[in-house]
Amino acid sequence: MTDGSQYHIDGQQMVSDQSLHVNDNMCNRRGVAFGGLLFGAAIDVAEKVSKRALFSASIHYLRPAMCGDQVRFVSGSPDVGRTFTFLPLTGVGAGKPVFNVQARLKELKSSDDYFQPCEFPEVPRASECEPLVTNAADRSGSIWDLVDIRPVQVSTEGSSVILWIRFNCDLLGPRGRLAILSDWAPTAFGLLDQRFGKGASVDAYLRIIRSVAVDWTLVHFDFPSRSPSIVRANATLWTEHGHVLAHSMQSFVPLQEV
Repeated sequence: MTDGSQYHIDGQQMVSDQSLHVNDNMCNRRGVAFGGLLFGAAIDVAEKVSKRALFSASIHYLRPAMCGDQVRFVSGSPDVGRTFTFLPLTGVGAGKPVFNVQARLKELKSSDDYFQPCEFPEVPRASECEPLVTNAADRSGSIWDLVDIRPVQVSTEGSSVILWIRFNCDLLGPRGRLAILSDWAPTAFGLLDQRFGKGASVDAYLRIIRSVAVDWTLVHFDFPSRSPSIVRANATLWTEHGHVLAHSMQSFVPLQEV
């Protein structure tokens, strides 16, 4: 999607010579770029700039990127330590900052390929689950063309939702793709409260545990804090074999389906 390896210096900033052109398949049906995809693209660029692998990252969304925008990636100087590299990154679209990312990166070693102890839910396989059916208007010509979501379990009492998710496009590297897969909390929340089915992301955090290519990803969302104005979601992402891939958090403003 992007090539963050080519940069030039503009004053005190490093500016990527490659930009992200936001097209229909990167947007929701309102023509707004999917936040997780912007986050994933920024992760890819951060890894190419630092020549290291993502350990964790946070993003704060400032304004929407719209279909047709060119998003440039602008970075300050990386702060390189013995173990970690800290890299601030800003996405700029239509001449204005769209998001700010703080990335924490490190060398990827074979010893880092592990998973934290975490109980894998006893759930049916993705092939045994039905695709998500929503009451939204036609979503063709949007990011929904690239994703397959299959609800597994909805617990209104426990305020949690489990989904199988597959992103059918090789736009990003394995860690950038996890940012996309973890960003479906508003859709999961809509299964708990059917007044809502979409949301405007405020911020997100992603902590990588294991970096492997996967087909289907099991994502367990829970919603410890929610109100009509803001919802906080936590998520754990697993491989089909029960290995934890990542943990994430996301805040969003819930929006009603129309």
